[in-house]
Amino acid sequence: MIKLIFCSLVLLLGASVAFAMPVNGLYDARVKVADQSKEAYNQAVITGAQQVLVKLTGDRDVTLDANVSQQLSAAPQWVTSFSYEQAPSGAAEVTTNTWVLNFHFNEQMINHLLSQTQHALWERDRPQLLLWLAQQTGDGQQLIGNGSESTMVQLIGQIGNNRGLSLMLPMLDIDDLHQVSVEDVWAPLPALATLMKASKRYSTDSLLIGRLYPGNGSNDPWQGDWLLVMNGEQESWHNTAATQDDLVATGVNHFIDNIAQQHRINASANQERPLQVQVFGVANVSDLSKVKEYLQGLSLVDNLKVATLGENYVTFSLQVKGDMTQLVSTLAEDHLLTPQTGDASLSGQLTYKLAA
Repeated sequence: MIKLIFCSLVLLLGASVAFAMPVNGLYDARVKVADQSKEAYNQAVITGAQQVLVKLTGDRDVTLDANVSQQLSAAPQWVTSFSYEQAPSGAAEVTTNTWVLNFHFNEQMINHLLSQTQHALWERDRPQLLLWLAQQTGDGQQLIGNGSESTMVQLIGQIGNNRGLSLMLPMLDIDDLHQVSVEDVWAPLPALATLMKASKRYSTDSLLIGRLYPGNGSNDPWQGDWLLVMNGEQESWHNTAATQDDLVATGVNHFIDNIAQQHRINASANQERPLQVQVFGVANVSDLSKVKEYLQGLSLVDNLKVATLGENYVTFSLQVKGDMTQLVSTLAEDHLLTPQTGDASLSGQLTYKLAA
């Protein structure tokens, strides 16, 4: 049983901006199978398609929709390539699942299914989340890093792969431990300035800070106190679970549910809206390429073309897929372009300046 307590979002440390990066492999899936039989393949391809649908939408319940589940029987037709590899010798369930099936699914077919069933896509540009975790042990509090001998390390990596999000644990090497102590994470009010400074080496300022501790009695559940720091805001919550791994899985997945819901592209709004984006501060070919590649990489942008190339500026014409305000929000979060004008819904044009 989980109990979640939410606090209002509050401004933190000024105008901090999260680093968002395009996620690769959203249309790929890996499924363990016992053999290379047709029966095993047919079961695995449906499991693989389910994995991809969850990654693309950020919705763990997307395949429970009858309109989606009824079409999963067509999953073999969505496969563009597949391959087998032997499961690692140390992998769990290796005695029964000796192979891994790698699938790549057709992007247009999967997107059509989601559009047809009115499920929104999570943007391809997603934050990289660094987890600062501390657990209560018999010897006191202990930080959990990427090299820790804990099942949580593998669990967190698996959650990231399943959800299409980069989840990182600190290395806890000399550089980290010179800046961060377990008290910085364990304190009821974590040392945010210290943790933010130490996190810069990981090229992210999106942090999830967690305190994990057993209940007072032997039969009491594990307790988790969490603090999310992202885009200059913070959100805290508390959860309980029967085991420590369940505690971590529930807490981390809850955060991913929230962030995906905030950054989905409205698939029900299929119409594309024309827009011109004018960017000043484009002084050379390198600047032009940087801006063009950035805009082309945004999930909300389609049919990007250079409309006008002038002295120190460029104007792009493009189509916006979904909500215009989502595009404006994404541009603001990524911080490559500084806005110079306001409402694009009135003028049909946005004006920016390339950040120095």
